[in-house]
Amino acid sequence: MPTTVIARFSVLRVYAWTAFGLFIFGLLIGNWLRHPSGVSLQAHLLSRDFLGDPETIIGIVALSFLIVVLSVTLRQVIFRDQAAIWISNDELFFLNFYAAVTYSRLPTRDIEKFFVGSNFFLRPRGVIAKTTNGVKRFIPTLLLSEPAEVIASRLTDAVLKV
Repeated sequence: MPTTVIARFSVLRVYAWTAFGLFIFGLLIGNWLRHPSGVSLQAHLLSRDFLGDPETIIGIVALSFLIVVLSVTLRQVIFRDQAAIWISNDELFFLNFYAAVTYSRLPTRDIEKFFVGSNFFLRPRGVIAKTTNGVKRFIPTLLLSEPAEVIASRLTDAVLKV
């Protein structure tokens, strides 16, 4: 079965989020390298207990997550013609960076309906796929080139009206 692309990433939004991630990374590095006057940077770094510092642990985990998500997203933008949501071999593929750092897949035969919403108060609106067993899978549309309503309509046409 051929691959059907449902939605594409917005190159501008992906690069803006990448720049934001790099800015946060720069702030984190700047915080780690900040040292009192009169103390050399080398002496300061040797005196710090990086693994005992909670902000360092949180920063390393967040940075690792950010690097993986950005690399997966940038790979799609650069090498896969910006495909963000697609159907291939009767499976729906999408990147849900809230739940996983790689692409999720959902068999199209298990999907009951699509609607626009948010399943958590901090998440922006996106498309929710409701499966036949009642499970709701969130498909984020924050970095996509079209609004959630258009993508939900396109998904409904491609998956449910076959």
